[in-house]
Amino acid sequence: MQTFLVIGALMLLSTFTVNFYRTNLDQTSFSYRNEATVTGSGIGQSLIEEISNKAFDETTVLAPVRSADSLTSAFSLGRDGSETTSNTFDDVDDYNTYVRAMPTARLGDFNVKVSVYYVNQSDFTSSLSQTFSKQVDVCVFNSYMNDTLRISSIISY
Repeated sequence: MQTFLVIGALMLLSTFTVNFYRTNLDQTSFSYRNEATVTGSGIGQSLIEEISNKAFDETTVLAPVRSADSLTSAFSLGRDGSETTSNTFDDVDDYNTYVRAMPTARLGDFNVKVSVYYVNQSDFTSSLSQTFSKQVDVCVFNSYMNDTLRISSIISY
């Protein structure tokens, strides 16, 4: 009889122990996901601010323009000539197709990808012709995140 009570007690103890560690593991994973989301948001927002501090377009770096037709073609958005790193970028659309790995001590690398495209000023849908507004999409991903974080901003001239 006592053997059955001991076996029952051990089974009960092992069930409690497994549930305790499972709950602890779930809370730790949840904590890392939240931390990665907050860190990724900061990285994305920081890059949006870096981009928005640049000139609107290559044609506006040195002088203002009056016509949207004077701006870079929608099919030519991206780096110009010798612009190879973000330190040499001088306008917003130089960041189009830009990819960066942002290392962190605690959560490893955050991978960042940028897309830049013209948008219509009336409804902010994408446009294949030049306008005085560009949308910047910064996508951030980390192995601790369940999904890619997308931060968007519209920059107007």
